Amino acid sequence: MSWRCPECGSLDLRVAVHTTAKLIQNEDNFETELVGDIEWGEFDYMECQTCDFGESSHVFKEKAS
Repeated sequence: MSWRCPECGSLDLRVAVHTTAKLIQNEDNFETELVGDIEWGEFDYMECQTCDFGESSHVFKEKAS
């Protein structure tokens, strides 16, 4: 399976992901440390880095030939 921008055809894409992180706090600041798997699905936001088109990732899924 592959994804391509439906507007310009670029493969240079970004996707919003879900993960779990440990929150480490101190008096002045905080940090996060990833502790979970990175997951995303067909309705998570995807964006083309070439033309800035953005939509649910299923819109970017290439059709099988």
